[in-house]
Amino acid sequence: MDGNEKIIFSNSFGTVSDKRIIVSYKNGSEDFPLKQISSVSFERKQNIPLAIIYFIVGVGLLIYIFSLSQVPGAIVVVGAVLFIFTILVGLAYYVGHYQIKLSVVGKDRKPIKVEVAKAQEGKEFADAIRHQLIS
Repeated sequence: MDGNEKIIFSNSFGTVSDKRIIVSYKNGSEDFPLKQISSVSFERKQNIPLAIIYFIVGVGLLIYIFSLSQVPGAIVVVGAVLFIFTILVGLAYYVGHYQIKLSVVGKDRKPIKVEVAKAQEGKEFADAIRHQLIS
């Protein structure tokens, strides 16, 4: 950073200064001049159709197992585990994940995945970039 460059915001996703943005990835970082960034967005990405399919499969599996007569205990245990697994996968697809999308010089960059636990931190980073773009 230059001696006359002022850091506006910094967290685990990167640093926003008055002249550039440094985005931190898992395997390194990338530096973008502020003038080249055309847009930034923070959005939630879900896959609701796939979540519904997993919920239906889980409930169908549960109904099928309990509709059988004289079911061995091992089948009930395996069915219960599969039911819990399909419901949890469906829930994960429903909850989804967040991502920060940057458009630099008119080209969309690879979105930055934000874990649900760090959603607030990711939103603050995107808002800091947006604020610097406006000012």
